[in-house]
This record gives sequence, structure tokens and C-alpha cells, in this order.
Amino acid sequence: MRVKDNQLDVILQKLMANVKITDTQLSKELKVPSSVVNQILNKGKISPRLSTLTHIAKYFDVTVAQLIGEVPINTKYDLFHCLPHKNIKSSFKWVAELYKEAVDFTISFLEDNTTYSSINAEQTITIINEIYYYSIKKDLNKIDHDFAHWYLNFIIKQILT
Repeated sequence: MRVKDNQLDVILQKLMANVKITDTQLSKELKVPSSVVNQILNKGKISPRLSTLTHIAKYFDVTVAQLIGEVPINTKYDLFHCLPHKNIKSSFKWVAELYKEAVDFTISFLEDNTTYSSINAEQTITIINEIYYYSIKKDLNKIDHDFAHWYLNFIIKQILT
């Protein structure tokens, strides 16, 4: 598949930096030869197959269009990608009770506000993770309910518009 203006290498590098993964780790995670990942990162020296692009996009939770630079990964989506993708336990202290509180708070909020019934499971998990991440970052022992309310209302309006 032809990639517009060789943006794939730059976008892939940014996505990898965001989740703190090396090219070797990525190739292992995706089960693709490291040479494929290296060739993509080296100024798009190959035109990867659509199946490879789809696999990479799925891993980073973006669309193929976003991965190749056809569609920007705009701010409302960037809010969803501030957590380390797979390594939350190793990057931050893990506080199970705090995470459970974020889950309970978010689910309760969504159940009480039936106008938000179109929020899917993936979006719900992302919201929970963001509330948890904020609490860990602020070194809180409990969820900041003011932040959680603000964030839920803000992000849901972004999703629904």
C-alpha cells in the first residue's frame, strides 16, 4: 500500500515513543519480522501490505488512515493515548483499590446518564484508565471526583460530536 509522503515512519516512531516500545519489542508483539518494522522506520523503504498496516494500527488503537497520515490523530483521540499501552503496572505503581474505584465511578456515571449509552466498551475502559492515571499521577488515595466528573463530561461530549 502506498503511504502518503512517507509519514508512516514518523507516525510509527511517535506511537512507539508514546507507549515506550522498541522496534524489536514491536516486531515480537506483532509477530512480524524485525526487518519489516526496521524498513518502515527507515523512511518507509518498503510499502507494507494492508494486512501489516492493519495489524500495526490495531496494536496502537488507531485507524490505518491515521497510521499513514491520511487522517490526523486529533486532540480528542490524543487524550485517550496518554497511558502506556501495555505497561501500566511497570510504569506506575499499581493500586487495585484505586482502579476498582475508577471502574465503579465510571460505570455508575454512565448508568445514571442514559444519554451516554452509545459509549462502547473500549471507550469506557479508556476513560477508566485516564481517571486512574490522573489519580496515580497526583498521588491520590481516592479518585478525584471533581476531575472524574469533568473528564467524563468533557470526553463524552467529544466522542458524541
